[in-house]
Amino acid sequence: MTARNPIRGTAVSLETPNIDTDQIMPKQFCLRMDRTGYQDAAFFEWRKLPESVLNQARARTAPLLVAGANFGCGSSREHAVWGLLDFGFQAVVAPGYGDTFRANSGAAGLITARIGAMQYLQLLDMLHADIDTQLELDIAGQTLSVATRPDVTTFSVEIPAFHRYLYLGCFTELGLAAFHEDRIRDYEVQRPAWMPRIEVA
Repeated sequence: MTARNPIRGTAVSLETPNIDTDQIMPKQFCLRMDRTGYQDAAFFEWRKLPESVLNQARARTAPLLVAGANFGCGSSREHAVWGLLDFGFQAVVAPGYGDTFRANSGAAGLITARIGAMQYLQLLDMLHADIDTQLELDIAGQTLSVATRPDVTTFSVEIPAFHRYLYLGCFTELGLAAFHEDRIRDYEVQRPAWMPRIEVA
């Protein structure tokens, strides 16, 4: 994966709370384990509505998704995360997330920035006034600001430390394990024979 820090660009705003993983990635698209090729399946039912913001050309170039509370609740399907990444989103900003969705996002390289409730409302006001506001999400500094005027409005966000480590190091969770394959192999060799072990090919 390639990490951008900060992530700079416009946002798509989906303010509905409790958007679950079935709405993000319907079950009929979860029959394979490839991690790519889901861009047309993301929000499949939502995008049947011609007026959906997800059908606007700007939605395909916006790296940020501003979502409602408890985003990604529901089932644990990783396909929801893969779909968001394939659609073009690099990060989600929301007041809260489903726990498993957030864990899956961090493992795959999708940033989930948690924003306080009052700051979230201020952010929505800003986007309602100008949907094309250029935002800047600093993963290392855990801030969200107006790209052209960071001195005017800067919001604090919370991104799990391990997810920041993975993203800034350009690792997925699987990629990090592969990077340390030699150390894992050495560790397994030194473990007592009676203990469980993972065979590394």
